[in-house]
Amino acid sequence: MINNLIYRLTDTEKEIYYYLDEISQHVSFDKTIREIEKECHVSKTTIMRMCCKLGFQGYSDFKEYLQIKYRNQRLQLIDEPVLYLENYLKYITSEKFIKLAHKVVNKIVEASILVFIGIGNSATLAEYAERYFSNLGFLAFSVVDPFRGIEQTKKSNDILAIYFSVSGETIQIIEQHQDFKNLGIETIAITSNENSTLAKKSDLSLTYPTIINRTDCEHVDITSQVPVILLIETLAKASYKQVKENN
Repeated sequence: MINNLIYRLTDTEKEIYYYLDEISQHVSFDKTIREIEKECHVSKTTIMRMCCKLGFQGYSDFKEYLQIKYRNQRLQLIDEPVLYLENYLKYITSEKFIKLAHKVVNKIVEASILVFIGIGNSATLAEYAERYFSNLGFLAFSVVDPFRGIEQTKKSNDILAIYFSVSGETIQIIEQHQDFKNLGIETIAITSNENSTLAKKSDLSLTYPTIINRTDCEHVDITSQVPVILLIETLAKASYKQVKENN
């Protein structure tokens, strides 16, 4: 182990080692020995001597060690979002998703007004969906207050309410959802749970692959929303394309 050999190094050699070890934790280490000479103000001989004292055949051998040492740590930082993306890409190419997505897109295109609804982290998704669809020319609104009254909303076949909820079991969302249904407004649920109350009560539901993730406090939701962002953009672009084709 290198730690057991560091005592062999001089103070200058230790400074070089700790400097290189530190920077390799944050970036893929690929510095040349000439660059190290300039940055550490030492000679090539000093660097080579340090490498040999640590059991390496030369600088190239030492550099390879540093590249491998922290590679796995850096990869762990992106493992989760990459996994979500991989699962999402598999999902959107499935026959089940394609059929449901076509139905959702048809509903979106037929509607005159789109209302995106969510609370908590899902409120941000509702606002993002409103902005994204609006940028493509759709008349869209977002509702992020579950206690906002909708009693004055007129019954209309032109309104489509699209709900975002990770669990599909948020009480306030389900209660507000029922208010929309009582007005005869069609609803679509976008949730990770196809067997949830929200999914079952909606006219259509699109689910996405994810793992519900909470902190130790349990009430703080840190579930990745990457799949939902991609889903919003996929539906928006497909709807826009269909509108253009219809015209």
